[in-house]
Amino acid sequence: MEYMHKICLVMLFIGLGLSANGQKYGLEVGDTAPTFSGIDQFDSIITSQAILDSADNYVLIFYRGSWCSYCRKHVSNFSDSLSLILAKNTTVIVITPEIPKSKERMESETGATFSIISDTTYKIMDAFGVSFKISKKTVPKYRENVTRLTKKSNGNVEGILPIPATFIVGKNGTIKWKHVDVNYTNRSTVKQILHEL
Repeated sequence: MEYMHKICLVMLFIGLGLSANGQKYGLEVGDTAPTFSGIDQFDSIITSQAILDSADNYVLIFYRGSWCSYCRKHVSNFSDSLSLILAKNTTVIVITPEIPKSKERMESETGATFSIISDTTYKIMDAFGVSFKISKKTVPKYRENVTRLTKKSNGNVEGILPIPATFIVGKNGTIKWKHVDVNYTNRSTVKQILHEL
């Protein structure tokens, strides 16, 4: 438990450091959302265009890994309230850099029935502007621990993660709302989403 607390602290320091550098992440409201496609945990091919052909909006959520307790809680909250979002003719899609085997933990622990897409090449993360690389300036011991977790979870040693982010994309493919925060403890809420739909 203490170990995971330390990991959470270093990720917070990373987030605060990015904020201090003044670097901005994520596309802006009013931007045209990039089209994307991927295979979810049900082996279904998911495309953004197909989603908007059948729904008025989609909510796109980026999470770092199933090893992140904040990520699990975030996804679980959306899973618990999914019916309220679906009632707005809106689809929820989740993006993670994790390999398919790793995201099985997220699915099993949160009861998620919406699509979770593995973005192991960071193509979707990059397109939405939420990718960042763990800095070499991070305290070496903590950086090593985090990199070890991402290596196991993502299947590589690049140490690239998404800034926790949520976007609402409308029928016309335009971003209607966003929540992007380098402080990984600050997450979008179902209440915010429902208010914006």
